[in-house]
Amino acid sequence: MGITIKKKSLYALNLILLLLLVACQQSSENSNFKGDSENWSAKLNVVKTDNDKETKKFELQFKGKDYKSVENLEFKINTPNYAWGMGDIELNSTGVYKTHKTETGEFSTSKTDVIDIEVTWNGKVENFSLNNKE
Repeated sequence: MGITIKKKSLYALNLILLLLLVACQQSSENSNFKGDSENWSAKLNVVKTDNDKETKKFELQFKGKDYKSVENLEFKINTPNYAWGMGDIELNSTGVYKTHKTETGEFSTSKTDVIDIEVTWNGKVENFSLNNKE
């Protein structure tokens, strides 16, 4: 009889610990921005956590057939709260460039932001916007 009470107590304790673990998990907010131009398609995935941290994953894809002809590639991202860009980048074997970064604090992205993109390559420039696609 004493073993049964101990087992029930152990099960109750495990249940309480499990509930506490689930309750303490960080919540996150996910935003997916997408847009394209004549030659480029872009996606920006932003994951915000409770501790003011944002992870940004950016993907830029060449829509043309000859991605190997793309040279001197660079991009610039402009949002209401930050700007970000990279130059001298190369596309992978499927014509895509991917990068990510994590920031904290004032560099936040809102779901309602319109994100402006400028892509420069081979002496050409295209500008387009990314909008949140929920």
